[in-house]
Amino acid sequence: MSDLLVFLTLEVVFLIFCVITILIILRTYFENKEFIYVGLIVFFAALLFNSIFRVINLFYAELESILVIGERLSFSNIVALIIFDIQLLFFFYLKKLIKLYFLPLIASLYIGYGLSLNASLIFFISYAVVIGFIIPVILLREGRKTRNGLAFGLGLFFLLYGLSKMIQVPIIPELLRIAAIIVCTLAVLEFFDKYLFHDKEEKERIQSAWISKLTAKK
Repeated sequence: MSDLLVFLTLEVVFLIFCVITILIILRTYFENKEFIYVGLIVFFAALLFNSIFRVINLFYAELESILVIGERLSFSNIVALIIFDIQLLFFFYLKKLIKLYFLPLIASLYIGYGLSLNASLIFFISYAVVIGFIIPVILLREGRKTRNGLAFGLGLFFLLYGLSKMIQVPIIPELLRIAAIIVCTLAVLEFFDKYLFHDKEEKERIQSAWISKLTAKK
């Protein structure tokens, strides 16, 4: 009973941060109309529904088996494909590869169709390994190189969230998911841009100019 309570508490915390992140991204999208934010909204909406599904599945375990299309296209697999797609999409966005924006969708439709016809997970696992491990590292590297707090934060989020799916120790996966969503919330709030990648030289230059003006007035 205590384990169930801990799980529900952590899941509620995840849900709250997920909703906060979606609202922040929505506000940002309405301000600049960037296409990438539509993808992020879809991504976190999928995470939100997946979190709700996890809670419902605790009390209705048969739900997972009901929500299966064909051989093995389950709800959780669909959410996983969306997660991988957004990682790849954000990478294309950073590299300004606009013509490749719809490639992740095509790949997922192909893999999803394959799962509905065949129980084999070979293509799904291959896609997961390539995207789930390589893209977060690239995003972290690119985010640090270009001083892009959103890219860095999403890279860290994808890495932590991916680890939560690999580790089978009790409670640890939930804690990693919480850490991941908090990191992502900080990223969309521009925390990394303001406090990790802020331009110290520019800040010192502005401060020097401001002090010089005060001195000149005296």
